[in-house]
Amino acid sequence: MKYFILALLLLFCFFSALTSVYLKQQSRKHYQQLYHLEKQQDAMLVKWGQLQLERSTLASYNQVEDIAIKKLGMYYPLLEDIIFTDIRK
Repeated sequence: MKYFILALLLLFCFFSALTSVYLKQQSRKHYQQLYHLEKQQDAMLVKWGQLQLERSTLASYNQVEDIAIKKLGMYYPLLEDIIFTDIRK
């Protein structure tokens, strides 16, 4: 009976040690995944900042005016091309 209890205790210790090793490995794996996700998040935040800066640059009045003139061929109308109407009628 003593040997049975001793064998049972040794078996429980063995399974406890295996469980501890398995959980430690899982913990390391999850920590590694977290580290990679945090690096991705940092990279995405940098990219977001760059896109915000680019958007504010492209939306500036001077940039819109340059694109309208150079790419779309738009121009300010000459004074003789402007037609004034009287809206009080």
